[in-house]
Amino acid sequence: MTARVGRLLAESAAILALSALWGLGWNAVDPRGVALGRPLPRRAETDPRYLPHPRARELYFASRAVFADVRSRSGYERGHIPGALHLPAEAFAEAFGRVGTRFRPEDKIVLYCDGPSCTLADSVVPKLLAAGFHRVRIYEGGIEEWAARGEQVRVGEAE
Repeated sequence: MTARVGRLLAESAAILALSALWGLGWNAVDPRGVALGRPLPRRAETDPRYLPHPRARELYFASRAVFADVRSRSGYERGHIPGALHLPAEAFAEAFGRVGTRFRPEDKIVLYCDGPSCTLADSVVPKLLAAGFHRVRIYEGGIEEWAARGEQVRVGEAE
């Protein structure tokens, strides 16, 4: 009986090992495979709603978009992109009442928050769409990437 259990365990382990190898091999050749051992692509590489740094920088320096920081007041005051409006996600209605007149329906609006893991900008997009602004994008790198790339950051209160 013990030999039989041992053989069953050995066969099970072999089947499991072969299945894992087959799965890893299939994943390696499938274009939709999971990225193993390499970083996942950033949303800006796969979703046009998100902007990579070069595109956000181009829009900013060409004055072809209105930038809005959706972080809290303290986050904004610690550092923001110069000229960015303060449109905090947690107080959107009040802030939009204050700065919304500075947006025109035809404007491209670029929202940002801390960085790629921050989802505050994602929560503001549907609110702006509902208000009639359809050219809304998110700068995925946020203020973290902006500052890390040596771009100017302004410290202080909302303008």
